[in-house]
Amino acid sequence: MDCQWSQKLHSWVSDVTGQTGMRILRAIVAGERDVHALARLRDRRVKATEEEVARALEGTYREEHMFALTQALEAFENPHLRMRHRHDPHSGGCFLVAHRLR
Repeated sequence: MDCQWSQKLHSWVSDVTGQTGMRILRAIVAGERDVHALARLRDRRVKATEEEVARALEGTYREEHMFALTQALEAFENPHLRMRHRHDPHSGGCFLVAHRLR
């Protein structure tokens, strides 16, 4: 997730883990990139206009950020999963693997 739009969204949506934030994050993970379609997902009680939320969502959706967002959302919505870092010898980087807690 592009940190710039993440910070801008947080300035318009008071609780990113609330109804509006979660609807928008789930839609982004599902592949939605149209900022106006995403902004229409806001709850009617959000004081920011659709245009303000849409502007906050403008930015880049880089693959590695979307992967990290998907992993974070999965961990948040499934607290029974334990995330472990694993080293990827091909890229030299790390990634998260979910394991069910017993």
